[in-house]
Amino acid sequence: LRVAANRLDAFPKALLEHPRLAWVAVGSNPFTEAALKRLLASAPDVLDFKELSLGARLGSGAGATVYSAEWRQRQVNRVAAKPGNPALVGCTERSPQEAYGYVAAGAGLELGLVPGLSPAEVLQVVEASGAARSFQGGSGHEFLVAMDPFLTWLGLPPCCPGPRTEALGELEVAWAEVVPIPDKYQRSSQKILRTEHRAIHLGQLEELAELLKEVLSKADLRDSHSSDARITWQCVNLYHINDHVVMPLTRPARCSFVELVASGPQKPVWFVSHWWGTPFRQTVELLGFHASKRHLPKECPYWICTFANNQHDLGELAGSLSDTPFFVAILEESCQGTVALLDENVTTFKRIWCVLENYVSTVETAKRCKPHLYDLAAYLEDGIQCSGRVKLPAMATLLLDNADGTSTEATSCVGGTFPFYVAEKAVSLDIKTAEASRPEDQRSILHMIAGTPEAERHQPPPGSHEQYEALNRNARRRFAGPAMYWAAYKDQPQLLKGLLFEFPEAKDEGNNDGTTAALIAAGKDHTECLKLLAQACADLNKAKDNGFTPLLDATQRLASKQTVELLLEWRADVNRQTAQGMTAVGVAVENRSTLLLCMLMAARADVRHADNEGATPLLIAAQSGFVSALGTLIAAKAEVNKAMDTGLSPLLVASSAGHLQVVLQLIAARADVNQGMPDGCAALAAAVDFGECDVVEALLAARADCSHTWKGRTPAAMAKDYNDVDMLRLLEAGELQT
Repeated sequence: LRVAANRLDAFPKALLEHPRLAWVAVGSNPFTEAALKRLLASAPDVLDFKELSLGARLGSGAGATVYSAEWRQRQVNRVAAKPGNPALVGCTERSPQEAYGYVAAGAGLELGLVPGLSPAEVLQVVEASGAARSFQGGSGHEFLVAMDPFLTWLGLPPCCPGPRTEALGELEVAWAEVVPIPDKYQRSSQKILRTEHRAIHLGQLEELAELLKEVLSKADLRDSHSSDARITWQCVNLYHINDHVVMPLTRPARCSFVELVASGPQKPVWFVSHWWGTPFRQTVELLGFHASKRHLPKECPYWICTFANNQHDLGELAGSLSDTPFFVAILEESCQGTVALLDENVTTFKRIWCVLENYVSTVETAKRCKPHLYDLAAYLEDGIQCSGRVKLPAMATLLLDNADGTSTEATSCVGGTFPFYVAEKAVSLDIKTAEASRPEDQRSILHMIAGTPEAERHQPPPGSHEQYEALNRNARRRFAGPAMYWAAYKDQPQLLKGLLFEFPEAKDEGNNDGTTAALIAAGKDHTECLKLLAQACADLNKAKDNGFTPLLDATQRLASKQTVELLLEWRADVNRQTAQGMTAVGVAVENRSTLLLCMLMAARADVRHADNEGATPLLIAAQSGFVSALGTLIAAKAEVNKAMDTGLSPLLVASSAGHLQVVLQLIAARADVNQGMPDGCAALAAAVDFGECDVVEALLAARADCSHTWKGRTPAAMAKDYNDVDMLRLLEAGELQT
């Protein structure tokens, strides 16, 4: 016998001695401990108080199924009802041959029948009692019945409801004294018969979030599921919301939360696969961002089990899996897709019911004509990712299903990306290890996935099955691209090798800015990973959004000779351009690497190519004073007089920067010393303007035109205006020579 908390004062003690009952289960509750002690004191020879697991809450609902599920999950001790009967710990742990029956009486009693009954015999007992049967459990020997008819069948008087304990009363909308309950949550509920039509609008979720922010800032609500710590907006999750909002607000009507806030049926457009422990603030932000990227209105209905199911009566969960609300909602004609909310441990994919949701979303929906999308969402807290050296704020991230086997990444913050550590864990998921509060749930779901005939489902599910592997691969595949990126980034060749073997088609997938695993391996100088990707025929010329290819990125980051050699060996395009039109030769010169410049030239890179503004590698070398590169480029017959679109020539930029050795090299290579810009500025005027006497002397020696004017002035006039006596003397001597 297990007694629900709100029935302790009406406990029919004669049940303890009834010959048809085999065991008693009492779960303690910190709010009803005094009442439990009164109960135990009334039968000290029957119940052992020391064996109870005090502090483990059964749940806050009046429905026996709620208590039963919570009680089994927390593995509260079961205690023998009378001497001579051993305590039976967890009926779900026993084989079908040893199964005994139990009946969860709807008004608050759970009765364990004499051991040895088969499921059929338990059903006979229930039917003989005349009690209405609400559902039959997936195990075959679990039933929810009306309590009073069952007590009558046992020859006992009906159990009249007694007064609730004071402590339980405190649970009912405990925060209402500090925050008035909004009118919308106090009106008459709207009966929505079909659970799959109880999706919740995004706007209704956001209204609930605003209420929670106010409540949690004013009311001292405690987390009874773990540490008894105060619940805050930062940590509040669906376990807390169910206890402190959903259950108390819906208790008068014994309805679902959606029936409390909706004006009629709300058919699902998206199904949310999630873990109840996800912080609610993250859930709201993730779904809001998801709606924006999918171009959905505030009225878009998302099906969330916490709000759709009647938490006072979860009988629908105990029937056939294909009849459960989860299954039916996903297959609803209006449902366009599923969005899975993931935490850093990928907990969603480690829960057996979420595995079922994945199966229905990807396998069962494939039998329909229209595609069913499967999006992935993950939340990044503040400062987890960086853009350069700048820490990025908290953000929502998505992998949006393109319905063709690929995904598009989206983040709510520029510079962010879908968390790679999530992908790294997700690619090792195995549905066989998924957790279940009830072993029979795991058994039933694995049997369904394996396609086990109904008649054989009482046996343990297959230890391995091709359908398990197909579902595993389908789930892992969505994370393969990000996981390869992460393996290349962290230089983990063994992990990368395994991923390339299992998901070769994902080798060229990029993140939200197009960066591929090959590009990050090249840029980070992780040669072994790069070699694996090259051998797997990864596209070594695939560029990210700014046009950088693996070779361009390796050159930009001054990667090792081995990395660049590998890229060239595997025929990376040496003349591919960035978004600014620069090739690897220009990048090598800009980063002052003669070694990389020579390697690129040996691979027949074009040394004359100009970027979008007309700057050639030679001009870049002249501007920066990179003498060795300049000589190499001149020897390769680079054009010494090729000017930018603005008219800036290599000699002019070198003269204005005071790079004397560069000026001398250019003059020796027959650069035009009088080549000017459209406004008349030539190398001599620029050198005078910047006060570079040595450069002026070299230009004069090369017969630069002293009479050429810029802005109406000759170089000598400019020196005179600047009162530069030495410069003026040089120019006057040059004028005499010419």
